[in-house]
Amino acid sequence: MIRNVVLLTNTIIGSNDDPELGEKLILSFIYSLCNSPDDDLPSHIILYSKAAKLVTINDQLCTHFLELQHRKVSILVCGTCLDYYDIKKLLFGKVSNMLEIVSILNNSTKVIKP
Repeated sequence: MIRNVVLLTNTIIGSNDDPELGEKLILSFIYSLCNSPDDDLPSHIILYSKAAKLVTINDQLCTHFLELQHRKVSILVCGTCLDYYDIKKLLFGKVSNMLEIVSILNNSTKVIKP
């Protein structure tokens, strides 16, 4: 069942004018998801555009994504974006495509784009 879907399109949340704050905000957002009860978790987190780069960052953010994945949140990463950024190795998530992404977005209860 597809419930809420989190859609990430950048490596930060907020304005590109303040990337340091944006990095803190995305870490805080993913951390907060990890501390949510299972019933409140999204069924999917989708990473495309610049957010595909998040799968290469081995830090606290990666740890939180791995925990969400362990808790049965499906993390999908746009394959075209991975190719564009020449990313070969994912630390978490599954390579997907726009056909699957569009289907999930269309069938979700709600799309959350922080």
